[in-house]
Amino acid sequence: MASDQPRSTSTGIIETPGNRRLSQVALLLLLSGRTGAADFRRRYTWRTWILGWLARGILEVLFFASIGAMLQDPQVTLYLVIGRSLLIGATETMLAIQTVGWERQDGTMPFLLIGTAPAWPAFVGRALQWLPSATATPLLLLFVLGPILGLRYDLESALITAVAVPLCALSSFGFSMAVAAAVIVWPAARNLVANVAAATIALFCGAFVPVSHWPEAVQGMAQVVPLTHIIDTVTSALLNHDASSAVWRFALAFGLGAAWLLVGIFLLERFVERGRRTTVSHPDD
Repeated sequence: MASDQPRSTSTGIIETPGNRRLSQVALLLLLSGRTGAADFRRRYTWRTWILGWLARGILEVLFFASIGAMLQDPQVTLYLVIGRSLLIGATETMLAIQTVGWERQDGTMPFLLIGTAPAWPAFVGRALQWLPSATATPLLLLFVLGPILGLRYDLESALITAVAVPLCALSSFGFSMAVAAAVIVWPAARNLVANVAAATIALFCGAFVPVSHWPEAVQGMAQVVPLTHIIDTVTSALLNHDASSAVWRFALAFGLGAAWLLVGIFLLERFVERGRRTTVSHPDD
């Protein structure tokens, strides 16, 4: 019981169980983030990232831009350029679904189960590895390739786009962590679920056609996905020169991403708690 009482540290700060727990979470996020960064470095060098991942993104954007060119509609071309560029970042964060399953694949899950600290920072921290690439790729596509394909920026639209891209990565990461946590009990299904989720948001969240083209029920479901609001805000600013709702839509996207992340954390902790109870009940299994 004494360990749960507040105590003074050498710096004079009063340490309580609450801030000790926060320190644990921060340390776990830092260490698992380093693990994720090492994973990413093993997967990519600068050369393979540029010639592999970034080149793939460029080709995808060019392919969809060619559809607009064949339709001889510059607005459609630019809409597809914006939508596909932002979608690439959002779908890259969905690699978190596979990343969460790596703890089982690598045999490190038992170490999370026998510990007493919150386990969710280990999952979230390792999956954060995708955020830098999910931010850098759309920024390069929109600000380098975009003007070549006809996108034109003024100061306001450039600022909105510069804010939208990292916000898209962060909020989509929250959504991806919720999906990852929901399927962690079915590791064999995680690739299928990731592909279905990516295809669903691509179809219904405005990357290829405006959300308003879909039935009202689909439009309603699309509103809970942060990407929907990011794409709508950027296309409105760049194509319609309307940034009147940018702050509100960005706040909504951030709030949705945070809410999805909290759902993911809750599900991850429930999964670990069940595993810990099973380990205690059947220690020889």
